[in-house]
Amino acid sequence: MRPIGAAVNALLTAALLAEESDVNGQARLGHPQFHWIQTYISELCLMLRMAILPRMCLVPPIVRPLGVPPPFLRTKPVGWRREGRRPCRHWLAFSGHVFIPDFDAVAYIGKYAENLAQLPNIGIAVSGGGYRALMNGAGAIKAFDSRTAGSTSKGHLGGLLQSATYLSGLSGGGWLVGSLYLNNETSVDALTSGMEGKAWDFHRSIFQGPKFTSSTFLDILRYYAQLQSAVAGKQDAGYKVSITDYWGRALSYQFINAKEGGPSYTWSSISLSSDFQNAEYPMPIILADGRNPGEKLILGNATVFEFNPWEFGTFDPTIFGFVPLEYLGSKFQAGVLPSSESCVRGFDNAGYIMGTSSSLFNEFALRLDEVDIPKFIKDELRKILKALGDENNDIADYSPNPFYQYATGTSPFAGVLSLPLVDGGEDGQNIPLHPLIQPARNVDVIFAIDSSANTKNNWPNGSSLVATYQRSLDPSGIANGTSFPAVPDLPRMRLGMQSSKTAMMWLPWAAAPEKRSAHLRWMRYLESSLRGQAPRFPAACQECFKKHCWDGTVNSATPADYAPSVGPPSAGAKSAASARIRASPMI
Repeated sequence: MRPIGAAVNALLTAALLAEESDVNGQARLGHPQFHWIQTYISELCLMLRMAILPRMCLVPPIVRPLGVPPPFLRTKPVGWRREGRRPCRHWLAFSGHVFIPDFDAVAYIGKYAENLAQLPNIGIAVSGGGYRALMNGAGAIKAFDSRTAGSTSKGHLGGLLQSATYLSGLSGGGWLVGSLYLNNETSVDALTSGMEGKAWDFHRSIFQGPKFTSSTFLDILRYYAQLQSAVAGKQDAGYKVSITDYWGRALSYQFINAKEGGPSYTWSSISLSSDFQNAEYPMPIILADGRNPGEKLILGNATVFEFNPWEFGTFDPTIFGFVPLEYLGSKFQAGVLPSSESCVRGFDNAGYIMGTSSSLFNEFALRLDEVDIPKFIKDELRKILKALGDENNDIADYSPNPFYQYATGTSPFAGVLSLPLVDGGEDGQNIPLHPLIQPARNVDVIFAIDSSANTKNNWPNGSSLVATYQRSLDPSGIANGTSFPAVPDLPRMRLGMQSSKTAMMWLPWAAAPEKRSAHLRWMRYLESSLRGQAPRFPAACQECFKKHCWDGTVNSATPADYAPSVGPPSAGAKSAASARIRASPMI
């Protein structure tokens, strides 16, 4: 396969190699009057590139073995020192609109104002699924956010986001998490304002890029030139580049509200936000899977890596360690940075990390015909994507490998200079539960927002939960003692499971219910499952658990297809069958 950079250059210059005239005698880009475009592209390639800067280390970083407290528990602001607990005022505000008969939620939370360890620890997980997952997850986060108008009314969920400790995402869910934090902990309301040229401006395809001028064609050329220029900065610094570098830069234009998609934005810079330092919002985590050397398929026992604002690494026993994220790109060896090496900063580019978790190239290739871009660009993109698929090169190349010669007895990556990472859902765990079920994090309840496409109509059916449960039982020991609720077979999948210390609230994407009066009963169940520290459950909670939790029985019959009817009742104009909807595909 041609080098990725050469392939992108070919895409950029394909028009310039066209014949001087087409069959109708009209001037084309090869004509001398268009040679200025070559100069135009060359000038664009001198613009700001991704900055990866080596510098001397005052204190050489090391790989942190699990069991050693993370440095942020000792050095970061007080809001995160107490094991990342939320300030009690968020809990008090949230409990103010809780509705459980015979239970005073405000008084209950108030008892623990000076003992934050007794408050429930909440995790929110947003699944993968491309733009579908982005939008469905955004709807849930909007409902959970106290900044959303009406969300703090009695019986509503506003404040759950601020009360949570962790917010994890992968693929499209990772885009949502990144959008919120890389734009100064913004709200979904702000992101969906619809302003052209801002973050979440989806008027134009990711293949078209943003609007710069009145010429669509020149806009596309400028966009691809900027992508190439930014990635060239990384390559010029001596680092390997892959298709994920270009993909990450393209995502940045859609999800980071900054000039040229913020090429200097890093994931570790989230930790510098004053609101985040003061624990106003949960810790954001993005997931990716490791692809073992010499393997093409991602199995259920693949090593799961996470990116949080301070560290990159894994709880899995294959490595069982974390490296300071801001020094990713430095040449670690056997868990330390040799004195002869520089500390590198800037490798943890925010777009690159979002791109790492969402390698959806094959899905995009299938939908190229629906995109309004010139044919020659489509042709070049197809060549690139086909070559990637043929050679299984749709990975993110983390080179140098931060875990080189580390955990040599267990790590499949200890002997390789490059750490290949892929889409976080390729192991079947499309909901990013892995970081939330680790005993060290003491999560009491997880809200799992599932936008997977498991059925023929592209609705979720719980397969991701089954995959995580099966991994917890894997005889290889890859789960490392993590506790996960027993999961029923798919026909019995229901709202929540509570057969272990961690309660699971499964929120699958589905059609809007015809009857809306049930939301208060559902809210009551939600609030009940937060009360893991309560001495007894009120009768209302018992009722909700009985109605919605899995009762332990098994039914292995094949479930019927989920094909709901939608829309207002009609006078026979359309049959119910014709009104059925099909969930949108992944892209």
